[in-house]
Amino acid sequence: MTDCIDIHTHVVPENFPAYAGNGADVPWPAMAEAHACHKHVMISGKVYRTVADGCWSVPRRIEAMGAMRVARQALSPMPELLSYWLPLEDAKVLVRFLNDEIAAMVARAPDRFLGLGAVPLQDVESALRELEYIIATLRFPGVEIASHVNGVSVGDARFEPFFAEAERRGAAVFVHAWNAIPRAKESLAESPLAYARRFFYDALVFDPAAVRFLAATYGASQLVVGSDYPFNMADPDPVGTLERAGFEPEALNGIFSGNARRFLGLWRAPGR
Repeated sequence: MTDCIDIHTHVVPENFPAYAGNGADVPWPAMAEAHACHKHVMISGKVYRTVADGCWSVPRRIEAMGAMRVARQALSPMPELLSYWLPLEDAKVLVRFLNDEIAAMVARAPDRFLGLGAVPLQDVESALRELEYIIATLRFPGVEIASHVNGVSVGDARFEPFFAEAERRGAAVFVHAWNAIPRAKESLAESPLAYARRFFYDALVFDPAAVRFLAATYGASQLVVGSDYPFNMADPDPVGTLERAGFEPEALNGIFSGNARRFLGLWRAPGR
């Protein structure tokens, strides 16, 4: 097994609590039995997605990590559970449940897992309170957010207090693509590429030549491992894909773990 950290993996709980809010026709998720080792994610009484038990089973996930030669995973919610579209009070309940579920998985294998929690970003004050819980109480290194909140780009000025607090706390922010929205019209002091080279990118592009293109464009120092485990579009051999890309050993070791350590702030004391 390599010293490889996979920052792009997702969790779906084995079950959800029953809806206890006051709303009508709220798309609250539920789980229903499917075929062996699988369950249906139900939203508004319809099957949204069928998922395997690697979504919630720690032993199954660790077994798969061995086959993938991955030492550690960052666990984040399936993006469809981020809950920006729910009424705020309902969203606060669901994201807290998700964060506690991820924390329980991390607690079962703290040497193998890290948590990236969810926040109700449709309300910045509520998101700030959940961020404090995620970092100070759960001791996660960061959060997962979507690329937009109900059609509003996360680059919008209204979200600046959230990002400022995340930066103050040294929290990693994993931005997951979420559907297509109109092009953002924002003024930039520097070229888009200059900004782009400050971000980290998971190397989930499936082809060694595409990985080399990412490195040439953004720098090998900005690439991290991402498998999208346990979903169907996952790369079952993320380490092998990177090994075939022909990087020098120093760059490859950085992609396997060093860059992820910088992104996740693993050299800092938890909660800072």
